[in-house]
Amino acid sequence: MKKVSPKKRLYDMKQFRYRTRRHKKIRKKLLMRYKKRQKYIKGISYSNRFSKKDLLEKKKFKCTPPSYFSFIESTDELIEYFYRYEKALSQGKPVKFDLTDIDQLGFDALSLLHGMVKHNDSKRTGCLISGSLPNNEKANSLFKKSGFLENVFSTIKTEHIQGGMIGNYTERQVIPEYARKVVDMLFESKSNIPLLFPRLTECMANTKGHTTCKWWLTYYKDTKSSYVCFFDLGEGILNHFGHTEKKWGIQVKADHVKTIEALLNQDSKYLNGVFSSTRESKRGQGLPFIYQFSFDKKVKKAILISNTVKVDMKEEKYKKLKNNFHGTFYFWEIDHAN
Repeated sequence: MKKVSPKKRLYDMKQFRYRTRRHKKIRKKLLMRYKKRQKYIKGISYSNRFSKKDLLEKKKFKCTPPSYFSFIESTDELIEYFYRYEKALSQGKPVKFDLTDIDQLGFDALSLLHGMVKHNDSKRTGCLISGSLPNNEKANSLFKKSGFLENVFSTIKTEHIQGGMIGNYTERQVIPEYARKVVDMLFESKSNIPLLFPRLTECMANTKGHTTCKWWLTYYKDTKSSYVCFFDLGEGILNHFGHTEKKWGIQVKADHVKTIEALLNQDSKYLNGVFSSTRESKRGQGLPFIYQFSFDKKVKKAILISNTVKVDMKEEKYKKLKNNFHGTFYFWEIDHAN
């Protein structure tokens, strides 16, 4: 048997200890990685465990919506909700509209959500936009019946989408035919056409001045009432004009609330030309002309939201908002009985 020198034996022992320590470290590192992976994949289906889909899902920006998902009732909350998503999209993040926990869903908010999704679609932003349906049975039913899923990519089977409950048009120009179609579909009586039709065309005309974006016209009808929404996602009426007033001898930007007060009080000197798309006093009255329609006995509710002001045109009340809505939003609820 060959003798091993003491030096060689010592060297082999050192190598053995070194390898043992190194292997221990590697095993510990692999074990930690395994535990981390197990924690992450817990609850994920086996078929999708190692797909890129799940990694993307983890990176998606999510935000809790208000339980009452209505732009009219939860205005400030929804402005902040949509602002966060637009900020995430501008940073190149994929986003997910998680509506699973909402209790009530309004036609107005659903219309605005549709406009937001189409305005920020993946072709324009390069970001993936996805979402989830409400768990609430009534809200879920309205979502599926609305036709929203027909206008976006969806994995839900077509036979489960009833659609057609909410109609919508979108354009950049004044298209009177769209306004006439909406009026014809909503009302059997032609007496409503002279009232609503010119207001819708005036809304279209007003967008030419204060936005380069598309406008959206949506409508919905149930047994008791008809609902109409018109909105754009541009600069907003009040921000666009940038009119000024004298304060302590200095020209400063006029307060949005004062502008709305002038609107409610029909201050013709203050409003004439300012809110008209042509800025000619002889032609249309702009917002005052739209505002007059809210006093008709058929109109149950008339709301205007633009920038930092929300106006109940029917009740002649206004509210200053905490958040700035970059756009203009009109909503009318019209009674069938009258």
